[in-house]
Amino acid sequence: MNKVIKLILFSLIIFFIIFFYKIYFKNKNLVDEDFDITPNIVVEENQNNLIKDLKYSINLGQNNKYIINSDLSEITYKIDKSEVVNMQGVTAIIIDKNQIPIEVSSELAKYNNSNYETLFEKNVKIKYLNHEIFSNAMQFDFENQIIKIYKNVVYNGTMGHMFADNIDINLIMNKIDIYMDGDKKKVELISN
Repeated sequence: MNKVIKLILFSLIIFFIIFFYKIYFKNKNLVDEDFDITPNIVVEENQNNLIKDLKYSINLGQNNKYIINSDLSEITYKIDKSEVVNMQGVTAIIIDKNQIPIEVSSELAKYNNSNYETLFEKNVKIKYLNHEIFSNAMQFDFENQIIKIYKNVVYNGTMGHMFADNIDINLIMNKIDIYMDGDKKKVELISN
């Protein structure tokens, strides 16, 4: 009789372990099936992760900060083991030593988690004090503290509007270079 009770209890324990495993530990599909990932994102060995509302905050030194947020992100791992985050619905703030923020928003961005370099793409908007810059691409070179804005650049400010191919902002030297890609093309400025 004692062996029968032990056998029944052991069977019940096994049953409950299987039952709880299926309910709490079995992999569930966490990705919404209607979600469409852009086709140029490469999935490598199923190690990528989707994260909603991702935020990185980096201290640049000398009271400078870099904060980047995204609505949806996919973390990818490259062959060299570096981590690149493909972001959608991106907002970022670069705070300079004078505590004046440069606000950036775009539809897409690629953020390298090892060197913090970020490439913003598609409907990029940069706001600094009373100045706004619109473009299709912006690259933040973290190591050299340079912002490169390019592809259909439009500047709107208190003095007027400007159309150019490139704007480079050096955050260390507080220097801005505005130029065109070709020698024959000129920067167009329309004053108010």
